[in-house]
Amino acid sequence: MSNGYAQSVRLLKAGRVDAIAGTALSIFFNLSRHGMQRHAYGSVTVFDNTPLWLQCRRRALPDATLERLRRATEVLRTAGAVEKILQHYSGGYTFKKGS
Repeated sequence: MSNGYAQSVRLLKAGRVDAIAGTALSIFFNLSRHGMQRHAYGSVTVFDNTPLWLQCRRRALPDATLERLRRATEVLRTAGAVEKILQHYSGGYTFKKGS
């Protein structure tokens, strides 16, 4: 156990642990932040895929605004913008639906 992704990555980089677990985006972001290139660590084992949700507090936004947010996020996802953002913050790791 560690105090978070950053510490887990430091332990992995130092050879103090053989593996770390967590969300792909968080792990790859921290690996990239600590200067670890994709070839510097082993293969990735995916245990589960969980959809990313946009959650708003009940009655915090008018229904029309929520619908605009839904449409905008769908446009971003369909256009590949979400994938590009994820790649940027993960050091170039490609996130494929279902993988």
